[in-house]
Amino acid sequence: MLQARYSSWTGRKLEIHSPYHAPFEVEFRGWRNTVQWQIGANFYSLENPKGKGYPITITINGQELMRIERFGFWKPILEGHYANQPLRFERPSAWKSTYQVYLNYQIVGEVKTEGFWNRAMIANFHDSQPFDLQLGCLLFAITTWRREAASAAAAS
Repeated sequence: MLQARYSSWTGRKLEIHSPYHAPFEVEFRGWRNTVQWQIGANFYSLENPKGKGYPITITINGQELMRIERFGFWKPILEGHYANQPLRFERPSAWKSTYQVYLNYQIVGEVKTEGFWNRAMIANFHDSQPFDLQLGCLLFAITTWRREAASAAAAS
């Protein structure tokens, strides 16, 4: 299980806790919500090449590892790939923030939020999935939630 909590009052820095690694921090930067981090000798980045829309990509050492695009409005569905395998995020309802994660058309886990004041974002996976898949799914969901919050704030 991966857990992320905001560690700054600006909501840009996240502290990631995992049973696989020591806690580390990632920071969203700029209007494109770019995130960069390093694990061992590997350099990762989450980027949105088009700015506000989709696709959102995660690269490892400059090569694309994951990509998602959005399909649907009332029942948000994100589809893409992880290491050339079909990847899909689907919400059971437009009113819930939980995403079911499918890899190769099989449910492998979920990403959800918990708590109200000290909101934590959690990724639970059923089988032992690669750490970069779990972290990528968590960051994709957080990016989507941040966009939805920004859209709601702009609409009010």
